[in-house]
Amino acid sequence: MDPYSSLTIDGVDMGEAFGAFLTDATELPAPEPKTHFVDVPGGQSLDLTEALGGVAYENREMTLVLAVPGTGDWEAAKSRMLALVHGRRLPFSLGCDPGYTYTGRFTVSECRLAGLHGSGDGLVTLKVSADPYKLREHVAYRLNATGGRLYRLMSGLRPVHPTIEVATATTVTWDGAEIDVPPGTWRLNDVTFRPGANELYVNTQRIWATSWADLGEGGRLATAWAGAASQRWDDVQRLGVVDGAPRCWEDVASSRWSDLGQGGDGARRWDELDFRNGSAVDTTAFITYDWEDL
Repeated sequence: MDPYSSLTIDGVDMGEAFGAFLTDATELPAPEPKTHFVDVPGGQSLDLTEALGGVAYENREMTLVLAVPGTGDWEAAKSRMLALVHGRRLPFSLGCDPGYTYTGRFTVSECRLAGLHGSGDGLVTLKVSADPYKLREHVAYRLNATGGRLYRLMSGLRPVHPTIEVATATTVTWDGAEIDVPPGTWRLNDVTFRPGANELYVNTQRIWATSWADLGEGGRLATAWAGAASQRWDDVQRLGVVDGAPRCWEDVASSRWSDLGQGGDGARRWDELDFRNGSAVDTTAFITYDWEDL
């Protein structure tokens, strides 16, 4: 079977379970935008479609037409398919759109047999009222934000409020505003990720390791105002940390990749490297959100 015509519903591959595949009669329309126009007597109508910050969409009204060749016992196959999908809201994926998961409510609108006497090829038409956005992935980041770090997190077309989980009192900076987050798991309602890169500054533990004397003339971290102009105060404080996380390649020049990558899953990303000692408080932050596109 051509992978392009495959359909998987709630984890069940319809090709493997029924020998079914999508036909050319399948319709996969884009979601209709919700437009809103206000008539102005004697003037031009006002388009308020994006008045609340973006375009909203109706559900996708999809038609999935499945061919079920050589069923043998058509009534038994039909009953199994009805029990699987009819009237249910389920996730599903299309071979023609790899990497994405849709979700919608299924209705079996037609089941018919091309042959006679209960044998031959079957044809099943599924109507799906699907969510306008399709899921690319449940994004999850494990961040070492001790002393504060700026992260650039990519997101999809649908605006989304990320969730943060922290064990310590944390400060999040978004669009110039600081947000205090207590220990626990919270949805950041004041933070809205939009398509592309989103810059989020997270500090899970304040560090006070640098004094004015350190920065002054003759100090161990002597610098002028001009030299520190591009740094946050948190960045200046981290300069005084002797055994902190690496700031450049030179800091890890004597280490092997295999040593740096050791972790619970055996393979850490660069932004997950954690150089805190075992006695330090756990200041790991977990950021999660859904990446969804049209």
